[in-house]
Amino acid sequence: MTTDPKAPLRHWAKQYRAGLDRRQKAQKDADITAQLWQLPQFAGAPAVVLYAALPREIDTLPIIEQCIDLGKQVYLPRVVGRQLQLVHTPSTASLRIGAFSVPEPTGTRLCGRTDLPIVVPGLAFDRQGYRAGYGKGYYDRLLANWTGFKIGLCYRDCLFATVHPHLYDIPVDQVLTEETEKENTHDQ
Repeated sequence: MTTDPKAPLRHWAKQYRAGLDRRQKAQKDADITAQLWQLPQFAGAPAVVLYAALPREIDTLPIIEQCIDLGKQVYLPRVVGRQLQLVHTPSTASLRIGAFSVPEPTGTRLCGRTDLPIVVPGLAFDRQGYRAGYGKGYYDRLLANWTGFKIGLCYRDCLFATVHPHLYDIPVDQVLTEETEKENTHDQ
């Protein structure tokens, strides 16, 4: 039986997040959000794919709401079987708790595009853009044919030299932390 080399990183990242007090987390989240809005691939896009965060993840609710206020088309994932379905989300009021206790959209209008900028969660990332998620592979399956700019949000202390990617792991193009918007520029 082999051990998943990502398991210790996942454990460490979960412990790190649990140790952040509310004020620290709010400041780090605001700094990461500011970095995201500096990216022209995101800020200039008329439509974006985001995710609704769990409580200890980087808070994406302000990003989602600002995008909606700016008139951007926002798509959020919903778990359907072993896949993520991207659903148009015109309001955060329509979110309901779904699979894995993640807030999910309830709408019926699906995104048929793969060329939009997409912001993905991760427990940890590395400088090559690979991520350690929760280990179910949902985002790797989604990103396998994604042509749009891929962005990972990460606390600086959860950015590692390597997350020991598997063959099927798909890197993001840019990892944003609270410290700099230039943590990673993946060669495409």
